[in-house]
Amino acid sequence: MNAFDSTKWVIEHSSEINGDSEKIAVGGDSAGGNLAAVVAIMARDKGLRPSLKFNYNVGV
Repeated sequence: MNAFDSTKWVIEHSSEINGDSEKIAVGGDSAGGNLAAVVAIMARDKGLRPSLKFNYNVGV
């Protein structure tokens, strides 16, 4: 299972885990931010729309 498959599962099973499929976000820092961006684009292209995508990166 990869990042997209995990996100898809959460979207599709949100009611089973007391979630709201309209309020799902993907996010990450550094390489995780790249994964979040790719997951959000893949979800959009497949009609699964996470409501929010965020990237967090602190310059040190």
